[in-house]
Amino acid sequence: MILKTPTSRCFLSGCANWPLFLVLLCCRPTIVNANDDGWFETVSFAVPEGAPWTSLTRTRERYTTEANDGHEANFWLIQGSQAAVLIDTGFGLENLAQHLMDGGYWNASTTPLVVVASHEHFDHAAGMSVFPAATSSDVVLAAGSGDANAITESITARTADILVQEMAFYPDEYFSEAPPSVTDFAARLSDFQTQANIDRELVEGDTIELGDGAVLTIMALPGHTPGSIALYDGPSQTIFTGDTLYAGYLIDNAVDSNVDDYATSMDRLAALSVKQAYPGHGEALSGEQYLAVIDCYNGGEEDCSYVVEEIPGTVKPLSRSSSSSSTSESVPPDGNITTTAPTTTTDGGDSDTVPSGSSASSR
Repeated sequence: MILKTPTSRCFLSGCANWPLFLVLLCCRPTIVNANDDGWFETVSFAVPEGAPWTSLTRTRERYTTEANDGHEANFWLIQGSQAAVLIDTGFGLENLAQHLMDGGYWNASTTPLVVVASHEHFDHAAGMSVFPAATSSDVVLAAGSGDANAITESITARTADILVQEMAFYPDEYFSEAPPSVTDFAARLSDFQTQANIDRELVEGDTIELGDGAVLTIMALPGHTPGSIALYDGPSQTIFTGDTLYAGYLIDNAVDSNVDDYATSMDRLAALSVKQAYPGHGEALSGEQYLAVIDCYNGGEEDCSYVVEEIPGTVKPLSRSSSSSSTSESVPPDGNITTTAPTTTTDGGDSDTVPSGSSASSR
Protein backbone atom coordinates (compact mmCIF):
# COMPACT_ATOMS: atom_id res chain seq x y z
CA MET A 1 0.00 0.00 0.00
CA ILE A 2 1.76 3.13 -1.17
CA LEU A 3 0.47 6.67 -1.50
CA LYS A 4 2.51 8.61 -4.00
CA THR A 5 2.69 12.21 -5.10
CA PRO A 6 3.84 12.83 -8.71
CA THR A 7 7.32 15.03 -9.76
CA SER A 8 -27.02 20.21 -2.30
CA ARG A 9 -28.37 17.71 -2.03
CA CYS A 10 -31.87 19.23 -1.86
CA PHE A 11 -34.15 16.95 0.13
CA LEU A 12 -37.52 18.39 -0.89
CA SER A 13 -38.93 19.03 -4.34
CA GLY A 14 -38.86 22.73 -5.12
CA CYS A 15 -36.63 23.64 -2.19
CA ALA A 16 -33.51 24.55 -4.15
CA ASN A 17 -33.81 28.20 -3.15
CA TRP A 18 -34.51 27.56 0.53
CA PRO A 19 -31.84 28.35 3.12
CA LEU A 20 -30.06 25.09 3.81
CA PHE A 21 -30.88 25.10 7.53
CA LEU A 22 -34.60 25.12 6.67
CA VAL A 23 -34.14 22.20 4.32
CA LEU A 24 -32.41 20.19 7.03
CA LEU A 25 -34.84 21.19 9.77
CA CYS A 26 -37.80 20.11 7.66
CA CYS A 27 -36.30 16.80 6.63
CA ARG A 28 -35.56 14.88 9.80
CA PRO A 29 -34.74 11.29 8.89
CA THR A 30 -36.83 8.39 10.05
CA ILE A 31 -34.82 5.48 11.40
CA VAL A 32 -35.48 2.17 9.70
CA ASN A 33 -35.32 -0.89 11.93
CA ALA A 34 -32.24 -3.00 11.39
CA ASN A 35 -33.51 -6.25 9.89
CA ASP A 36 -32.20 -9.79 10.15
CA ASP A 37 -29.47 -9.03 7.65
CA GLY A 38 -27.78 -6.68 10.10
CA TRP A 39 -27.14 -3.00 10.67
CA PHE A 40 -24.96 -2.66 7.58
CA GLU A 41 -25.78 -3.95 4.14
CA THR A 42 -22.82 -5.06 2.02
CA VAL A 43 -23.09 -6.24 -1.57
CA SER A 44 -20.50 -7.43 -4.08
CA PHE A 45 -19.95 -5.92 -7.51
CA ALA A 46 -18.15 -7.38 -10.48
CA VAL A 47 -14.61 -6.07 -10.76
CA PRO A 48 -14.59 -3.74 -13.80
CA GLU A 49 -12.88 -5.13 -16.87
CA GLY A 50 -9.25 -4.04 -16.89
CA ALA A 51 -9.08 -3.27 -13.16
CA PRO A 52 -6.45 -5.46 -11.42
CA TRP A 53 -8.46 -5.74 -8.21
CA THR A 54 -9.50 -8.92 -6.43
CA SER A 55 -12.90 -7.66 -5.28
CA LEU A 56 -15.23 -4.66 -5.06
CA THR A 57 -17.96 -4.26 -2.44
CA ARG A 58 -20.41 -1.55 -1.40
CA THR A 59 -21.63 -1.07 2.16
CA ARG A 60 -24.52 1.11 3.30
CA GLU A 61 -26.01 2.01 6.67
CA ARG A 62 -29.61 0.87 6.49
CA TYR A 63 -31.07 3.40 8.89
CA THR A 64 -30.00 6.52 6.96
CA THR A 65 -32.34 6.10 3.99
CA GLU A 66 -34.60 9.03 4.83
CA ALA A 67 -31.72 11.18 6.03
CA ASN A 68 -30.28 10.97 2.54
CA ASP A 69 -33.46 11.37 0.50
CA GLY A 70 -33.74 7.66 -0.14
CA HIS A 71 -30.11 7.31 -1.15
CA GLU A 72 -27.93 5.96 1.61
CA ALA A 73 -24.28 6.92 1.53
CA ASN A 74 -22.11 4.35 -0.24
CA PHE A 75 -18.84 3.02 1.19
CA TRP A 76 -16.69 1.35 -1.48
CA LEU A 77 -14.06 -1.26 -0.54
CA ILE A 78 -11.56 -2.04 -3.30
CA GLN A 79 -9.27 -5.01 -2.63
CA GLY A 80 -5.93 -5.36 -4.36
CA SER A 81 -3.44 -8.19 -4.10
CA GLN A 82 -1.37 -6.40 -1.44
CA ALA A 83 -3.62 -3.74 0.09
CA ALA A 84 -7.12 -2.29 0.06
CA VAL A 85 -8.78 1.11 0.00
CA LEU A 86 -12.08 2.03 1.63
CA ILE A 87 -13.82 5.13 0.30
CA ASP A 88 -16.06 6.72 2.97
CA THR A 89 -17.25 5.32 6.28
CA GLY A 90 -20.63 6.82 7.19
CA PHE A 91 -22.01 8.26 10.41
CA GLY A 92 -19.93 6.08 12.69
CA LEU A 93 -22.93 5.11 14.83
CA GLU A 94 -22.03 1.45 14.45
CA ASN A 95 -18.55 0.00 13.92
CA LEU A 96 -17.96 -0.36 10.18
CA ALA A 97 -14.46 -1.75 10.70
CA GLN A 98 -15.83 -4.58 12.83
CA HIS A 99 -18.54 -5.32 10.26
CA LEU A 100 -16.01 -5.59 7.45
CA MET A 101 -13.77 -7.85 9.53
CA ASP A 102 -16.55 -10.05 10.88
CA GLY A 103 -18.09 -10.45 7.44
CA GLY A 104 -14.81 -11.49 5.84
CA TYR A 105 -14.68 -8.47 3.56
CA TRP A 106 -11.39 -7.21 5.01
CA ASN A 107 -8.66 -9.25 6.70
CA ALA A 108 -7.23 -6.75 9.15
CA SER A 109 -4.34 -9.01 10.15
CA THR A 110 -2.92 -9.28 6.64
CA THR A 111 -4.27 -6.43 4.53
CA PRO A 112 -3.04 -2.84 4.89
CA LEU A 113 -5.88 -0.38 4.37
CA VAL A 114 -6.16 3.22 3.20
CA VAL A 115 -9.40 4.74 4.50
CA VAL A 116 -10.28 7.72 2.31
CA ALA A 117 -12.91 10.38 2.97
CA SER A 118 -14.32 11.61 -0.33
CA HIS A 119 -15.19 14.83 1.53
CA GLU A 120 -15.64 16.26 5.02
CA HIS A 121 -19.36 15.75 5.64
CA PHE A 122 -20.04 13.47 8.55
CA ASP A 123 -22.34 11.06 6.71
CA HIS A 124 -19.17 10.09 4.85
CA ALA A 125 -16.30 10.76 7.28
CA ALA A 126 -17.53 10.21 10.85
CA GLY A 127 -16.91 6.46 10.78
CA MET A 128 -13.19 6.82 10.08
CA SER A 129 -12.18 7.02 13.72
CA VAL A 130 -12.95 3.35 14.51
CA PHE A 131 -10.36 1.96 12.12
CA PRO A 132 -7.04 2.57 13.91
CA ALA A 133 -8.53 1.25 17.15
CA ALA A 134 -10.11 -1.77 15.52
CA THR A 135 -7.04 -3.45 14.09
CA SER A 136 -3.31 -3.88 14.44
CA SER A 137 -2.72 -3.90 10.69
CA ASP A 138 -1.42 -0.91 8.80
CA VAL A 139 -4.19 1.67 8.44
CA VAL A 140 -3.86 5.15 6.93
CA LEU A 141 -6.66 7.71 7.23
CA ALA A 142 -6.66 10.11 4.30
CA ALA A 143 -8.73 13.01 2.96
CA GLY A 144 -8.49 15.83 0.47
CA SER A 145 -6.25 18.64 1.67
CA GLY A 146 -9.12 21.13 1.60
CA ASP A 147 -11.25 19.05 3.98
CA ALA A 148 -8.71 17.37 6.27
CA ASN A 149 -8.78 20.05 8.96
CA ALA A 150 -12.59 20.03 9.08
CA ILE A 151 -12.52 16.28 9.67
CA THR A 152 -9.72 16.34 12.25
CA GLU A 153 -10.49 19.50 14.19
CA SER A 154 -14.13 20.51 13.97
CA ILE A 155 -17.25 20.63 11.88
CA THR A 156 -18.62 23.68 13.68
CA ALA A 157 -20.33 26.04 11.20
CA ARG A 158 -20.36 23.30 8.60
CA THR A 159 -23.62 22.20 7.04
CA ALA A 160 -23.24 18.78 8.62
CA ASP A 161 -23.13 20.41 12.05
CA ILE A 162 -26.71 21.65 11.60
CA LEU A 163 -27.95 18.12 11.08
CA VAL A 164 -25.84 16.91 14.01
CA GLN A 165 -27.59 19.39 16.29
CA GLU A 166 -30.96 18.25 14.97
CA MET A 167 -30.08 14.68 15.90
CA ALA A 168 -29.08 15.77 19.40
CA PHE A 169 -32.24 17.83 19.87
CA TYR A 170 -34.55 15.06 18.66
CA PRO A 171 -32.82 11.77 19.55
CA ASP A 172 -36.07 9.82 19.75
CA GLU A 173 -36.93 10.69 16.17
CA TYR A 174 -33.53 9.67 14.94
CA PHE A 175 -32.65 6.78 17.19
CA SER A 176 -35.78 5.41 18.88
CA GLU A 177 -35.76 2.27 16.73
CA ALA A 178 -32.00 1.91 16.70
CA PRO A 179 -29.92 -0.50 18.80
CA PRO A 180 -28.89 0.76 22.27
CA SER A 181 -25.36 1.50 21.09
CA VAL A 182 -26.72 4.05 18.65
CA THR A 183 -29.26 5.49 21.07
CA ASP A 184 -26.48 6.11 23.59
CA PHE A 185 -24.48 7.81 20.88
CA ALA A 186 -27.08 10.59 20.65
CA ALA A 187 -25.51 12.31 23.65
CA ARG A 188 -22.24 12.59 21.76
CA LEU A 189 -23.92 14.38 18.91
CA SER A 190 -24.55 17.52 20.97
CA ASP A 191 -20.81 18.15 21.04
CA PHE A 192 -19.75 16.54 17.79
CA GLN A 193 -16.35 17.97 16.96
CA THR A 194 -13.73 15.42 15.94
CA GLN A 195 -14.44 12.80 13.31
CA ALA A 196 -10.96 11.34 12.91
CA ASN A 197 -7.31 12.26 12.98
CA ILE A 198 -6.20 12.38 9.36
CA ASP A 199 -2.80 10.86 8.65
CA ARG A 200 -2.49 12.03 5.06
CA GLU A 201 -3.79 15.01 3.14
CA LEU A 202 -4.39 14.04 -0.47
CA VAL A 203 -3.77 16.37 -3.41
CA GLU A 204 -4.28 16.20 -7.15
CA GLY A 205 -2.23 13.41 -8.71
CA ASP A 206 -1.55 11.41 -5.54
CA THR A 207 -1.84 7.67 -6.13
CA ILE A 208 -2.75 4.67 -4.02
CA GLU A 209 -1.08 1.42 -5.08
CA LEU A 210 -2.84 -1.83 -4.18
CA GLY A 211 -0.46 -4.35 -5.78
CA ASP A 212 -0.04 -6.02 -9.19
CA GLY A 213 -0.33 -2.70 -11.00
CA ALA A 214 -3.56 -1.59 -9.32
CA VAL A 215 -3.29 2.18 -8.92
CA LEU A 216 -6.01 4.67 -7.98
CA THR A 217 -5.28 8.30 -8.81
CA ILE A 218 -6.63 11.18 -6.75
CA MET A 219 -8.54 13.95 -8.53
CA ALA A 220 -9.15 17.17 -6.61
CA LEU A 221 -12.76 18.22 -7.34
CA PRO A 222 -13.66 21.23 -5.18
CA GLY A 223 -17.20 22.50 -5.29
CA HIS A 224 -19.43 20.42 -3.04
CA THR A 225 -16.76 21.01 -0.39
CA PRO A 226 -13.31 22.61 -0.71
CA GLY A 227 -11.52 19.27 -0.46
CA SER A 228 -13.85 16.95 -2.35
CA ILE A 229 -11.94 14.28 -4.25
CA ALA A 230 -12.52 11.39 -6.63
CA LEU A 231 -10.44 8.26 -7.22
CA TYR A 232 -9.83 7.15 -10.80
CA ASP A 233 -8.56 3.89 -12.29
CA GLY A 234 -7.23 4.53 -15.79
CA PRO A 235 -7.02 0.99 -17.24
CA SER A 236 -10.66 0.23 -16.46
CA GLN A 237 -11.88 3.83 -16.85
CA THR A 238 -13.56 3.58 -13.46
CA ILE A 239 -14.17 6.49 -11.10
CA PHE A 240 -15.36 6.83 -7.51
CA THR A 241 -16.97 10.27 -7.37
CA GLY A 242 -18.09 10.86 -3.78
CA ASP A 243 -20.78 13.54 -3.60
CA THR A 244 -19.51 15.47 -6.60
CA LEU A 245 -21.52 13.28 -8.95
CA TYR A 246 -24.44 10.92 -8.38
CA ALA A 247 -27.94 10.52 -9.79
CA GLY A 248 -29.90 12.86 -7.53
CA TYR A 249 -29.90 16.42 -6.21
CA LEU A 250 -26.34 17.74 -6.44
CA ILE A 251 -25.52 20.21 -3.66
CA ASP A 252 -23.51 23.25 -4.66
CA ASN A 253 -25.09 25.69 -2.20
CA ALA A 254 -23.98 24.38 1.17
CA VAL A 255 -22.07 26.60 3.59
CA ASP A 256 -18.76 25.26 2.32
CA SER A 257 -19.73 24.86 -1.35
CA ASN A 258 -18.56 26.94 -4.29
CA VAL A 259 -20.65 27.01 -7.47
CA ASP A 260 -17.82 28.13 -9.74
CA ASP A 261 -15.51 25.42 -8.44
CA TYR A 262 -18.27 22.85 -8.86
CA ALA A 263 -18.76 23.85 -12.50
CA THR A 264 -15.03 23.54 -13.15
CA SER A 265 -14.95 20.12 -11.52
CA MET A 266 -17.87 18.98 -13.65
CA ASP A 267 -16.03 20.12 -16.77
CA ARG A 268 -13.04 18.03 -15.70
CA LEU A 269 -15.24 15.00 -15.17
CA ALA A 270 -16.88 15.49 -18.56
CA ALA A 271 -13.48 15.36 -20.25
CA LEU A 272 -12.57 12.08 -18.54
CA SER A 273 -13.03 8.68 -20.18
CA VAL A 274 -15.41 6.79 -17.88
CA LYS A 275 -17.06 3.41 -18.39
CA GLN A 276 -18.52 3.10 -14.90
CA ALA A 277 -18.89 5.45 -11.94
CA TYR A 278 -19.34 4.52 -8.30
CA PRO A 279 -20.82 7.54 -6.45
CA GLY A 280 -21.25 8.57 -2.84
CA HIS A 281 -25.03 8.09 -2.99
CA GLY A 282 -27.43 6.13 -5.14
CA GLU A 283 -26.72 3.56 -7.80
CA ALA A 284 -23.51 2.80 -9.65
CA LEU A 285 -23.64 4.38 -13.09
CA SER A 286 -22.68 3.45 -16.62
CA GLY A 287 -20.54 5.83 -18.62
CA GLU A 288 -23.62 7.10 -20.45
CA GLN A 289 -25.48 7.74 -17.21
CA TYR A 290 -22.40 9.46 -15.79
CA LEU A 291 -22.34 11.91 -18.70
CA ALA A 292 -26.09 12.42 -18.42
CA VAL A 293 -25.71 13.54 -14.80
CA ILE A 294 -23.09 16.08 -15.88
CA ASP A 295 -25.38 17.36 -18.65
CA CYS A 296 -28.24 17.53 -16.16
CA TYR A 297 -26.21 19.62 -13.73
CA ASN A 298 -24.78 21.87 -16.43
CA GLY A 299 -28.31 22.40 -17.74
CA GLY A 300 -29.40 23.80 -14.40
CA GLU A 301 -31.77 20.97 -13.50
CA GLU A 302 -32.43 20.37 -9.81
CA ASP A 303 -32.93 16.61 -9.81
CA CYS A 304 -30.67 14.34 -11.84
CA SER A 305 -32.09 11.07 -10.53
CA TYR A 306 -33.98 10.47 -13.78
CA VAL A 307 -30.83 9.24 -15.48
CA VAL A 308 -31.04 5.86 -13.76
CA GLU A 309 -34.71 5.59 -14.70
CA GLU A 310 -34.54 6.70 -18.32
CA ILE A 311 -31.08 5.60 -19.45
CA PRO A 312 -30.21 1.89 -19.37
CA GLY A 313 -26.94 0.58 -18.02
CA THR A 314 -27.11 0.99 -14.23
CA VAL A 315 -24.28 -1.09 -12.72
CA LYS A 316 -25.97 -3.67 -10.48
CA PRO A 317 -24.44 -5.63 -7.59
CA LEU A 318 -23.76 -9.34 -7.89
CA SER A 319 -25.28 -10.21 -4.51
CA ARG A 320 -27.21 -8.73 -1.63
CA SER A 321 -26.04 -9.78 1.81
CA SER A 322 -24.69 -8.44 5.07
CA SER A 323 -21.82 -10.91 5.37
CA SER A 324 -19.49 -12.74 3.07
CA SER A 325 -16.47 -14.97 2.95
CA SER A 326 -13.76 -13.39 0.86
CA THR A 327 -12.21 -15.77 -1.63
CA SER A 328 -9.26 -13.52 -2.37
CA GLU A 329 -5.87 -13.90 -0.73
CA SER A 330 -4.07 -10.76 0.35
CA VAL A 331 -0.31 -10.52 0.57
CA PRO A 332 0.73 -9.89 4.19
CA PRO A 333 2.43 -6.52 4.75
CA ASP A 334 6.21 -6.63 4.82
CA GLY A 335 6.51 -4.14 7.66
CA ASN A 336 7.63 -1.37 5.35
CA ILE A 337 4.30 -0.23 3.99
CA THR A 338 4.67 3.51 3.56
CA THR A 339 2.85 6.56 2.40
CA THR A 340 4.69 9.17 0.44
CA ALA A 341 3.79 12.68 1.52
CA PRO A 342 3.14 15.47 -1.01
CA THR A 343 6.11 16.96 -2.81
CA THR A 344 6.78 20.65 -2.26
CA THR A 345 7.31 21.88 -5.79
CA THR A 346 8.44 25.38 -4.94
CA ASP A 347 11.88 24.32 -3.74
CA GLY A 348 12.41 21.26 -5.88
CA GLY A 349 12.86 19.03 -2.82
CA ASP A 350 12.20 15.31 -2.77
CA SER A 351 9.07 13.72 -1.39
CA ASP A 352 9.29 12.62 2.22
CA THR A 353 7.98 9.32 3.52
CA VAL A 354 5.58 8.80 6.41
CA PRO A 355 5.24 5.30 7.91
CA SER A 356 1.80 3.81 7.50
CA GLY A 357 -0.47 4.48 10.45
CA SER A 358 1.60 7.41 11.72
CA SER A 359 0.31 10.94 11.80
CA ALA A 360 1.49 13.24 9.06
CA SER A 361 1.60 16.93 9.77
CA SER A 362 -0.88 19.14 7.98
CA ARG A 363 0.40 20.75 4.86
